[in-house]
Amino acid sequence: LIGSGILHTKLWLVDGRHAYIGSANSDWRSLTEVKEMGIYIQDCPCVANDIKKLFDVYWMMGASGAQIPDQWPDSLSTPYNEATPMNLSTNGLVYLSSSPPQFCTKGRTGDGNSITSTIHKANKFVYIAVMDYFPTFIYTSKPKYWADIDTAL
Repeated sequence: LIGSGILHTKLWLVDGRHAYIGSANSDWRSLTEVKEMGIYIQDCPCVANDIKKLFDVYWMMGASGAQIPDQWPDSLSTPYNEATPMNLSTNGLVYLSSSPPQFCTKGRTGDGNSITSTIHKANKFVYIAVMDYFPTFIYTSKPKYWADIDTAL
C-alpha cells in the first residue's frame, strides 16, 4: 500500500470491553520461548473502542485492492492522542499511537512522535528494549541515516 511493510501489530478485542496488545505472534514459539510482553486491559470500553478503530483501519487496508483514502472516515477519528489522552482510573493517562503515518486517522498520534516524546520527557534515564536498532533506512537500495530517535536520545 505504501511501498512495503507488514502488519506487525498483535491485538485481541473481546466484547468491546477487554483487550490485549502485545509483541507476541500467536504461535507456539512466541508464546513459549521468545521474550515477549503485552498489556491486558479489562473492563475498559473507552480503550477497547479506540483499539477497535485501529483494527478497523487494518481491516480496511487488508481488503483486496485497498488504497489509503485521501481522508479517513470520521468514524475512525479519535479524541485520544498525546495532547488529549484518556483519563482513566489509573495513576496516569493513556492514548494509543500507530504507524505508519498514513494509517493514522484524524486525532491519532504516530508511533514515532510517541517514542520521541517519551524520550524527551525523561528526567534521568531511558531504558530501551528492542530486538534491533538501526538508525538507518536499511531495507532500501541506498541506506540512509534516520536521525529521529538518535536525535531524541
